[in-house]
Amino acid sequence: NILQAMPNSWLAQLVRAEDAIASGDRDALANTEPVLAGLLRQRPKHHRTLSFYLELLWRNGKSQQANDLINGHVADEPKDSILLRMALLHYSVVRVNDKQRFNEIMVMLLLTMPDSESRAQDLSMYYLFLNQPSFAVQVLMPYLQQAKRPVALVNRLRQAMSELDALEQAVEMITDSIEQFPD
Repeated sequence: NILQAMPNSWLAQLVRAEDAIASGDRDALANTEPVLAGLLRQRPKHHRTLSFYLELLWRNGKSQQANDLINGHVADEPKDSILLRMALLHYSVVRVNDKQRFNEIMVMLLLTMPDSESRAQDLSMYYLFLNQPSFAVQVLMPYLQQAKRPVALVNRLRQAMSELDALEQAVEMITDSIEQFPD
């Protein structure tokens, strides 16, 4: 057992911190915060440690400190999909319930994925949630001529174009699409 063989090792400290968080004991949680902060300083890119520390900060009512911590890591590693998924959990309704930040992180995560019509559809939806219809149009347009799901694509484009007050262009696009995809 690592806890007995090497009780002061980095891993043993992490395991004890994890146990303290799982127990929910207030005293144990209070003592765990500086331990996790120190472990994270030693290994700032260790996802598991960061995840435990975020959980602990959130449980201790230090949401702003947790927000600052995850935002700093995301700023440093904006293409780390594991980190972005951790940030999504943090900003979800489970913890912070910050829809704006959740949507921003979702865009970042989607941009790490291979380009596809499906990704473009998802990206456009989050761009619309973020009130960025021009970006929604930009990611959808390359798929307009060879759409696998033309109705969904045209509907999303119509939505984005209407938010841009480009209704005439939207009508023209829909008419062209009906001609190109009669089924």
